[in-house]
Amino acid sequence: ILKSRKLLERVLSKKYPVEDSSTVTLFNYLDPEGDSEEIRTDNAIRKLRKKTSTSVDPKTGIISFAAVCKDPILASSFTNSCVDELDVLTRSIRKEHTKHKNDFIKTRLIETNQQLSDAESKLLDFRKYNRQTDSPQLMLLEERLNRSVNLYQRLQQELMVQQELVIIENTKDVPLVV
Repeated sequence: ILKSRKLLERVLSKKYPVEDSSTVTLFNYLDPEGDSEEIRTDNAIRKLRKKTSTSVDPKTGIISFAAVCKDPILASSFTNSCVDELDVLTRSIRKEHTKHKNDFIKTRLIETNQQLSDAESKLLDFRKYNRQTDSPQLMLLEERLNRSVNLYQRLQQELMVQQELVIIENTKDVPLVV
């Protein structure tokens, strides 16, 4: 993601401080060649990818990101900007994932409520028309209907818990990248 076109395009146009106390866009600093803006942008992204490196520590899982420029202040600012953009992107992805999860749970909860209602209606009808359940067949049928109601009740409760967890997860606004 740190070397993705989407992220690098976002940091190319930002202004960064340089050693002489002025500011410069990364695009102008790199001064890419090309006849069109699109070609110049592609060349700037290629140059940026060459100037950056990423690595993962297999023991800790920590991802390191570094940039090399002649101007150390620019390199530092660019690196920090990439990390900030990565955080913005990962938060956006997390929010989208949470929204999809919430939509799925809502849909499943509506279905489960309908299935529970149907199972309860079947059990109620059974009890209305079979007041004496002394026969083994009727006892077995009533047990099955009870199990069905209990199953949908537990499923409904679990989905409600999951829905609350998604709501809590959606309110989290902690940085994902440091």
